[in-house]
Amino acid sequence: MTAPQPQQLPLRGSNKAPHWTWKGPEDNFTLSVFFDEVERTCRSIGKADDKDFIDAAILYTDPSARELWGRLPGARAATPDWTVFKTQCYSYYPKANKTDRYTSAHLRQVVEYLQKIPIQTLDDFGQYDQHIMTIGFDLLQKTTPLISKADLNYFYSKGIHPALQMHIIQRLSLMHPNQQPGEPFDYELVQAAAKYILEKGRHMQIMVADRSAGLRALTPTVDGIREVESILDEGCRVVAMSYDVWQKLGLPLDPTIKISLQSANNESDWSEGICHNVSFDFGGLEVLLQVHVVKNAAYDILLGRPFSILTESKIDNRFNGDQLVTLTDPNTGKTVTLPTHERGNPRFSWPNGHLSSQPHIHEPRPSPNANFP
Repeated sequence: MTAPQPQQLPLRGSNKAPHWTWKGPEDNFTLSVFFDEVERTCRSIGKADDKDFIDAAILYTDPSARELWGRLPGARAATPDWTVFKTQCYSYYPKANKTDRYTSAHLRQVVEYLQKIPIQTLDDFGQYDQHIMTIGFDLLQKTTPLISKADLNYFYSKGIHPALQMHIIQRLSLMHPNQQPGEPFDYELVQAAAKYILEKGRHMQIMVADRSAGLRALTPTVDGIREVESILDEGCRVVAMSYDVWQKLGLPLDPTIKISLQSANNESDWSEGICHNVSFDFGGLEVLLQVHVVKNAAYDILLGRPFSILTESKIDNRFNGDQLVTLTDPNTGKTVTLPTHERGNPRFSWPNGHLSSQPHIHEPRPSPNANFP
């Protein structure tokens, strides 16, 4: 029987990996939190000696600190010592391990740091609770409190990873229907709800949205001449083409019809004119579009609402980020389903000498019946 493979540390930069970046003195106070996360991550895969902790800390730290930490006596000793290593690291970052460093700004930064760390077990939550409450109670119990109980409630909930936070809010909203919208729940209630959810394992299948996703595009043959990357944009009221692409294609332009176009930063400009009944071939399905020509456009072609309406386009988004679009020929009823690609990453190679400022134009694909050498 093959022996089971030992578990590996999460890849540096992955969402399960600890991370610590030093940009200035304000980051010093998060160092102890980082060390705790390193130790927890190592123990979760069965690595529990001082050398494992030190190696992981050096792996996950800011590149600017990695060489220094690797040369510290605590790391290079015949028997590496985790406690000595941490003490030596703290000596380079003033107030990194002192309780008098706490301010409300520090609490905000710790919350921002912790909310990126998944909480999968009760042990994970215990670590989170310790980090938040160590600072929170210190600020709350000063002779002149630096935060209120309401502030602590807010920060306590905000610092929890979104996947678990969503379940906590759902549970507490059902249990306390009279809670004012937007008012944070008492941290004691959040603690109890988190422990209940983690004990029951009800958070394990929760998925959350990415922070952003790239625009999708097709690459139709335009006017039977060239393939041009064309961005799908339901939020645009026209079909538009960059001036550079229009010049390359040599399409006839009607300069008597111009429209004012507004960009995302509220700047506006007039189009150069319109190209009537331009042929677009999408995998054998041909449609005729009215295309406005725009100077200094940040795209090659933009397929806006007129395209979607004409083709009765149906979008099929997949969980892995893939997207299919089904188009219908308004004249024949023929349909075709095509995969989209991410903007700026077309399915075909760039022409030689292509620069990012040049239009993304490609030679037409050969027909399926073409003979290849």
